[in-house]
Amino acid sequence: MSQLQTNNDQGRSEHPRSTSRVAILMKLHAASSRAINALAAFLATSTGFIATVVALLVGIGIGLLVNFNEPFMFGFNILLSVAAILVSGIILVAGARSEAALHVKLDYLIAASKASNKAVGIEHEDAEIIEEARKTVEQQAHEELEEVVEDEVAEQLDERGLRMSDADSP
Repeated sequence: MSQLQTNNDQGRSEHPRSTSRVAILMKLHAASSRAINALAAFLATSTGFIATVVALLVGIGIGLLVNFNEPFMFGFNILLSVAAILVSGIILVAGARSEAALHVKLDYLIAASKASNKAVGIEHEDAEIIEEARKTVEQQAHEELEEVVEDEVAEQLDERGLRMSDADSP
């Protein structure tokens, strides 16, 4: 086999090392995603919270031992800043994953129900379009609720013989 391999599907030549680099990058991406999700899952537990508090208390304890001298405070501040940035990123990644899973579940429910499929994928639209759709859905729900309430009240009045007929109304 030659140094360059021909990709018949694309009609171009690729270096064998470039495909191995892509595979390595894909494996690295998958491993980092698993690690981030595992850390997010751990931090979301009471054990994760307790471990975070213990780590903070250990840092404060070390600070007390060294009288919170300037080099310690500098390092501790850097450590806390980096930890805060990492944790906020982990929270955002976990939130995005959770939100994406919820959208998939809602899309399945919409597809399986009598509801309009217009809402499937709306999360990819601009904020103005989403807000317009929200207002439309709320208005429709309000109108349907009023209709159901009117029908229910009319039914209860009929059961009690208290409903006025259209000819009796002023």
